[in-house]
Amino acid sequence: MFCGFYHRLKNAREAAVKAGYPPNDCEQTAEKLLASREVAEYLRSLEREAESENIRQTAVKGLMRVAFGSIGDVIRLIKSDDSVASHELEQLDLFNVSEIKQVKGGGWEIKLFDRIKALEQLCRLCESLPQEKSCSFYDAIEKGAAALQNRQNDDE
Repeated sequence: MFCGFYHRLKNAREAAVKAGYPPNDCEQTAEKLLASREVAEYLRSLEREAESENIRQTAVKGLMRVAFGSIGDVIRLIKSDDSVASHELEQLDLFNVSEIKQVKGGGWEIKLFDRIKALEQLCRLCESLPQEKSCSFYDAIEKGAAALQNRQNDDE
């Protein structure tokens, strides 16, 4: 339990108290736990898991913008007849644009990301998620408790 609390709180003393250790010696207990190789390895795995989840969430948000985002600013740019000032360009939402190039004879060619491919990617990401994502916190608590139990058994 300590690992789960420490991972979320980043405060060893508070994590130890929340994990049920006596408040009067929770600082020493937290120090011992953090010095443990098993606990350190488990905390690193929690960090990697959280980092991976952040990347996944960022990817999902980007794919959602491509799949469902507006192309109103792209249309506005097309209809502008080269009269858009640079400060106006910076305010346009061109997230869905994959390529812009000037064509011979004047004008611009603007390609958008494929919405269907973005939806397919979203579906693949959703399929790769565990069915019961809510269990991960409880898994973390169980693994932390097991590591702590192993550590206490080693000390005896």
